[in-house]
Amino acid sequence: MTKTISVRIDDGIKRQADEFFAGIGINTATALRMFIYSSVCGKKISFPAIKKPNARLLRAINDANSGHNLSPKFKTAKDAVASMLED
Repeated sequence: MTKTISVRIDDGIKRQADEFFAGIGINTATALRMFIYSSVCGKKISFPAIKKPNARLLRAINDANSGHNLSPKFKTAKDAVASMLED
């Protein structure tokens, strides 16, 4: 059985949340479910920050999905990941 939760939130914040979550490939309802499950499973209100992907990360995701190599070349995996997390 499932239950519905209603939340009142400012229209502007809701719009921003919808845009942000869409940018990382989920909707606001899914993000709220993730938060609740994470809190219950971890018995705490914290989880790793999830950021909107920057252009390099999106390009890397597209390259990976299409079977292409990452560009530009990096000396280490750590350098590649670090470049994807830059704002």
